[in-house]
Amino acid sequence: MQSISEISQTMYSVQQNISSTVVNINSDFTDLSRQADKAGKDITDGFTASAEAIKQAGDSAKKSEEANPAFLRNAKHMEHVIIDVLSIFIMVMLNLYEVR
Repeated sequence: MQSISEISQTMYSVQQNISSTVVNINSDFTDLSRQADKAGKDITDGFTASAEAIKQAGDSAKKSEEANPAFLRNAKHMEHVIIDVLSIFIMVMLNLYEVR
């Protein structure tokens, strides 16, 4: 039969192991959160640059509408596609933040 001292020592050891595990889990979640934030920022920056490029292409297309109306139709279609993609991206990012 174990003495009270041995039982206390075992309980203390288990408590320390649990505390250490909780600290490690919290650290891992903090790291994952930072990585997700950085990835989200990188993706957002990429979409912002893409949106700016599309806006410039749309501006150019508007200027050349008389010369090539088919190009303008394609540019407008691409603009709608990009807006749909950006909408999906925003919904995904909002869902990721809700999970956290």
